[in-house]
Amino acid sequence: MRYLFVLALAACGGGEAPPACIATDPSACTDLLYTPTWDHVYANTVSVSCGGDRSSCHSASGANGGLVMDTKEHAYAGLLGGRVMPGNARCSELVVRIEGIGTGYQMPQGDTLSAGERCAIAQWVQNGAAQ
Repeated sequence: MRYLFVLALAACGGGEAPPACIATDPSACTDLLYTPTWDHVYANTVSVSCGGDRSSCHSASGANGGLVMDTKEHAYAGLLGGRVMPGNARCSELVVRIEGIGTGYQMPQGDTLSAGERCAIAQWVQNGAAQ
Protein backbone atom coordinates (compact mmCIF):
# COMPACT_ATOMS: atom_id res chain seq x y z
CA MET A 1 0.00 0.00 0.00
CA ARG A 2 2.87 2.36 0.78
CA TYR A 3 4.18 1.93 -2.79
CA LEU A 4 0.87 3.11 -4.23
CA PHE A 5 1.06 6.27 -2.13
CA VAL A 6 4.59 6.97 -3.35
CA LEU A 7 3.50 6.44 -6.96
CA ALA A 8 0.55 8.81 -6.49
CA LEU A 9 2.84 11.50 -5.09
CA ALA A 10 5.33 11.06 -7.92
CA ALA A 11 2.56 11.59 -10.46
CA CYS A 12 1.69 14.93 -8.88
CA GLY A 13 4.95 16.64 -8.27
CA GLY A 14 8.40 17.68 -9.17
CA GLY A 15 9.56 18.15 -12.68
CA GLU A 16 11.38 21.00 -14.27
CA ALA A 17 10.55 24.64 -13.70
CA PRO A 18 8.29 26.20 -16.33
CA PRO A 19 9.43 29.14 -18.46
CA ALA A 20 8.16 32.57 -17.43
CA CYS A 21 6.22 33.06 -20.66
CA ILE A 22 5.26 31.11 -23.78
CA ALA A 23 4.24 32.00 -27.31
CA THR A 24 0.49 31.53 -27.45
CA ASP A 25 -2.42 33.49 -28.87
CA PRO A 26 -5.66 32.71 -27.01
CA SER A 27 -7.63 34.87 -29.44
CA ALA A 28 -6.71 32.48 -32.25
CA CYS A 29 -8.49 29.53 -30.58
CA THR A 30 -11.52 28.40 -32.49
CA ASP A 31 -12.16 25.05 -30.82
CA LEU A 32 -13.30 26.12 -27.35
CA LEU A 33 -14.71 23.23 -25.37
CA TYR A 34 -16.90 25.60 -23.35
CA THR A 35 -17.55 29.31 -22.78
CA PRO A 36 -14.43 30.79 -21.11
CA THR A 37 -15.89 31.78 -17.73
CA TRP A 38 -14.62 30.79 -14.28
CA ASP A 39 -17.78 28.75 -13.61
CA HIS A 40 -17.17 26.68 -16.75
CA VAL A 41 -13.38 26.44 -16.25
CA TYR A 42 -13.88 25.14 -12.73
CA ALA A 43 -16.80 22.80 -13.41
CA ASN A 44 -15.50 21.31 -16.65
CA THR A 45 -11.74 21.14 -16.05
CA VAL A 46 -10.37 22.16 -12.65
CA SER A 47 -12.75 20.13 -10.48
CA VAL A 48 -12.36 17.10 -12.73
CA SER A 49 -8.62 17.16 -13.45
CA CYS A 50 -6.99 19.02 -10.57
CA GLY A 51 -8.65 18.92 -7.17
CA GLY A 52 -11.98 17.20 -7.17
CA ASP A 53 -11.21 14.18 -5.00
CA ARG A 54 -8.83 12.89 -2.34
CA SER A 55 -6.40 11.41 -4.87
CA SER A 56 -6.01 14.60 -6.87
CA CYS A 57 -2.77 16.53 -6.74
CA HIS A 58 -4.49 19.74 -5.63
CA SER A 59 -7.11 18.31 -3.27
CA ALA A 60 -7.11 19.40 0.35
CA SER A 61 -5.10 16.29 1.24
CA GLY A 62 -2.71 16.62 -1.72
CA ALA A 63 -2.14 20.39 -1.84
CA ASN A 64 0.78 19.99 -4.25
CA GLY A 65 2.76 23.20 -4.54
CA GLY A 66 0.59 24.64 -1.78
CA LEU A 67 -2.34 24.88 -4.19
CA VAL A 68 -5.72 23.53 -3.06
CA MET A 69 -8.43 23.37 -5.72
CA ASP A 70 -11.09 21.29 -3.96
CA THR A 71 -13.69 24.07 -4.09
CA LYS A 72 -14.32 26.81 -6.61
CA GLU A 73 -13.38 29.44 -4.03
CA HIS A 74 -10.11 27.75 -2.97
CA ALA A 75 -9.12 27.19 -6.58
CA TYR A 76 -9.81 30.78 -7.62
CA ALA A 77 -7.93 32.23 -4.64
CA GLY A 78 -4.97 29.92 -5.24
CA LEU A 79 -4.77 30.65 -8.94
CA LEU A 80 -5.11 34.40 -8.55
CA GLY A 81 -2.49 34.27 -5.82
CA GLY A 82 0.31 34.46 -8.38
CA ARG A 83 -0.40 31.61 -10.81
CA VAL A 84 -2.68 33.60 -13.11
CA MET A 85 -1.94 37.05 -14.50
CA PRO A 86 -5.35 38.43 -15.54
CA GLY A 87 -5.13 39.74 -19.10
CA ASN A 88 -1.80 38.00 -19.76
CA ALA A 89 -2.26 34.34 -20.71
CA ARG A 90 1.23 34.11 -22.23
CA CYS A 91 2.92 34.71 -18.87
CA SER A 92 0.40 33.06 -16.53
CA GLU A 93 1.84 29.97 -14.88
CA LEU A 94 -1.49 28.14 -15.29
CA VAL A 95 -1.46 28.57 -19.07
CA VAL A 96 2.27 27.87 -19.36
CA ARG A 97 1.82 24.60 -17.47
CA ILE A 98 -1.27 23.37 -19.35
CA GLU A 99 0.47 24.15 -22.66
CA GLY A 100 3.69 22.41 -21.56
CA ILE A 101 2.72 19.08 -23.09
CA GLY A 102 5.45 16.48 -22.71
CA THR A 103 7.55 18.53 -20.30
CA GLY A 104 8.35 18.03 -16.63
CA TYR A 105 6.17 21.01 -15.75
CA GLN A 106 3.07 19.92 -17.69
CA MET A 107 -0.19 20.08 -15.75
CA PRO A 108 -2.07 17.97 -15.23
CA GLN A 109 0.75 15.46 -15.26
CA GLY A 110 0.16 12.35 -17.29
CA ASP A 111 -3.01 13.22 -19.18
CA THR A 112 -3.01 16.43 -21.18
CA LEU A 113 -6.07 18.62 -21.39
CA SER A 114 -7.82 18.76 -24.73
CA ALA A 115 -7.06 21.65 -27.06
CA GLY A 116 -10.59 22.94 -26.43
CA GLU A 117 -10.05 22.98 -22.66
CA ARG A 118 -6.67 24.69 -22.99
CA CYS A 119 -8.16 27.32 -25.30
CA ALA A 120 -11.05 28.05 -22.95
CA ILE A 121 -8.71 28.45 -19.97
CA ALA A 122 -6.29 30.67 -21.91
CA GLN A 123 -9.16 32.88 -23.12
CA TRP A 124 -10.56 33.13 -19.59
CA VAL A 125 -7.16 34.35 -18.37
CA GLN A 126 -6.66 36.67 -21.35
CA ASN A 127 -10.13 38.15 -20.81
CA GLY A 128 -9.25 39.15 -17.23
CA ALA A 129 -9.80 35.92 -15.23
CA ALA A 130 -13.01 37.25 -13.69
CA GLN A 131 -14.76 35.21 -11.04
